[in-house]
Amino acid sequence: MAKGLTFKRLMPILRNGDDGDITEALQLFEEMEREDARLFAVASTRRLALTGLDWKIESAAEVRSDIEDKKLAEDAAAFVRERFEDIRGLDCALEHLATGIGPNLAVLEAVWESGEIAELVPVPPWRLTMDLRKSTDIRVITIEERFGIVAEAPKF
Repeated sequence: MAKGLTFKRLMPILRNGDDGDITEALQLFEEMEREDARLFAVASTRRLALTGLDWKIESAAEVRSDIEDKKLAEDAAAFVRERFEDIRGLDCALEHLATGIGPNLAVLEAVWESGEIAELVPVPPWRLTMDLRKSTDIRVITIEERFGIVAEAPKF
């Protein structure tokens, strides 16, 4: 257990988390990971297993033999490849999503330009919250909305 983590400190964080205030719980996991070498090693190994892999976008025709319109499948894959190449911050965004291993939550904000995703921006955990009295939606705290806006697609 993290050095400064006592039962007295843990209980309000867990109680608040049960009520939807997930900010402290997410910060607690970060703190535990910083202070516990084994937890850090396990989480890092799992994240590296994802982020260290080479990946590519393949058409359905490349991986399945029952595709009737191979040209359409190839065109669709080429379209997606082209769009992914244009997204700023993609590698950083993928690494941020891997930080969801452990706390089970990581959020990206999509910045749209001319109807397409231009950039993916990691949302830090301290900006995430919930209001279980209203819904189970994850909310993102902003300057304008201190209780947060719903993190819903296609924005998040």
